[in-house]
Amino acid sequence: MTRTRSTAVRVAVALAATLGTGLLASTPAQAVSGGTPAPAGAYQYAAKIEFPERACSGALVDPEWVITAKSCVRDVAPDAGKVIVGRTDLASDTGQVVKIASAALREDRDLALVKLATPVSGVTPIAITRTAPRSGETLQVAGFGRTATEWVPNKLQVAPFQVANVGAVSLEASAVAPARASTCKGDAGGPAVREANGGHELVAVGLGSWQGGCLGETETRQGISETRVDGLTTWLNQAKVQDIRTRAERGGVNPALVAAATAALAGTDADVEYFLREGQYKALRQSIRATTPFVAGFYVRHRYGQAFLVGGADLDEGTKLDATWKIVPGLADPSCFSIEAVNYPGSYMRHQHFRVLSAGNDGSELFRRDATWCARKPLAGTGVSFESLNMPGRYLRHIHGELWIANNTGEFPFDNPSAFAEDATWSIADPLVPEQR
Repeated sequence: MTRTRSTAVRVAVALAATLGTGLLASTPAQAVSGGTPAPAGAYQYAAKIEFPERACSGALVDPEWVITAKSCVRDVAPDAGKVIVGRTDLASDTGQVVKIASAALREDRDLALVKLATPVSGVTPIAITRTAPRSGETLQVAGFGRTATEWVPNKLQVAPFQVANVGAVSLEASAVAPARASTCKGDAGGPAVREANGGHELVAVGLGSWQGGCLGETETRQGISETRVDGLTTWLNQAKVQDIRTRAERGGVNPALVAAATAALAGTDADVEYFLREGQYKALRQSIRATTPFVAGFYVRHRYGQAFLVGGADLDEGTKLDATWKIVPGLADPSCFSIEAVNYPGSYMRHQHFRVLSAGNDGSELFRRDATWCARKPLAGTGVSFESLNMPGRYLRHIHGELWIANNTGEFPFDNPSAFAEDATWSIADPLVPEQR
């Protein structure tokens, strides 16, 4: 069979190498011509991905991750894009629109994972199948791309396709009904799903087609190609761990989390699964140590609802617990941090009337902001400084053994400029009481 026009060359070569068969795909940005609108309430995991340069399709496989074709996100700035999910009729206001944070590309096939800036709620992700596609089985193929009559349709289109040939990383399929159904420009990365146990599982995502029957096309040949995803749950899990590690490295206050993520990525699939299930939360424990020379080695601890420094070579177990914290995403801003007492879950380091306390979360917006600290470059030497979210310019500082939010203006006694930079610089230390696996 001859090749399609030049825009298809890269996809054609990939298919020839992986399938070794006659069908070659056309342009990799494609939608379902000849399909029918998705039934109300179904296919909520289907996603439309939009960039200024292009649009394509995908599937929500985790509250924070969408799988799509690599060609969808290649050569674009990921953070310039957005994802619409839970909205199979784009004219409606259901579902959510979420900005893209980053993308992870698969090397051996045309796949990418899109990391969302915020998690999607109220939409159940589709599970990635562990079962390989079989020749002769029917898959439902969905996409938001062009149809036979619309350039940019508002509704997700779905059509059944029968698997014809299965290659190592991709498959070929032909339309079942109507026989002229095809994928078209706009559906690259759209889900091909198997109906199982009363629901759907993801088998493949859109790779390319001849585009016969698509609006504006004169091609008459039929058939589509899809990229297999079966067995790639491990890849998704590894991408999650890598993202957690990257964010922890960038934040600079969770070295134990960085170490745990690194160990998981170097280990087995079971290690990765454990990290995602439990290990990442246990690795949030840290202790916070002063860097001012005369109290270097003293730790931040809570006692009677207030925050103090405590030192000494032989701390008892209760004091060690009081000086062990979980550093978690900020209650008021997840790009910053909140500091939770490990022995009083739900109690956080917060400021009130400039004094730093350890207090239970009352659910108010004021509490969330008082208990959120943004990590900054150290004001002195090495380490980290914590700036108050809702009182910018004031930092977590120790003075006379007490903790305050302070600056160096001298406005209040705790704003004494003497040794301010050192007093407001902290070392993130190993937790005095680690959590056991």
